[in-house]
Amino acid sequence: VEDITDSGKSNEFIKLYTSVAIELANLKLSGSENAIFLYLACGVRFYSNISKHPNGRVITIDDIREFMDSDRTVRRALTSLKDKGLIAEVHNQDGVCYMVNPFVYSKGNKIEKTTIDVFKNTKWYQMFKSGELN
Repeated sequence: VEDITDSGKSNEFIKLYTSVAIELANLKLSGSENAIFLYLACGVRFYSNISKHPNGRVITIDDIREFMDSDRTVRRALTSLKDKGLIAEVHNQDGVCYMVNPFVYSKGNKIEKTTIDVFKNTKWYQMFKSGELN
């Protein structure tokens, strides 16, 4: 058996529970919602789940607009993702940031309490608390 995880370089990964993946599929996200959500999820930071670029700069709405090449689509998709409890728009010392729900995607197994509090009223947190995540 060969270890395919050892490519000689540091490989980052994010955690997605199988039960969450099924729930995400059931949401039938639009193509734009899915693209933006994955874009933000790939940038989550340990503990805070705030989306940042590899250089540490927060991902802004302008970055998302550039990525998607459409302002109207971006606004509509971000609103929908927030309404579904998948992301939150938060304000901190870096300005306006996007935080991904850690009960959907996360890095590592530790999350800041303030991050948990942001998503406490979502169905994703309820799935976590009831032990439905697997």
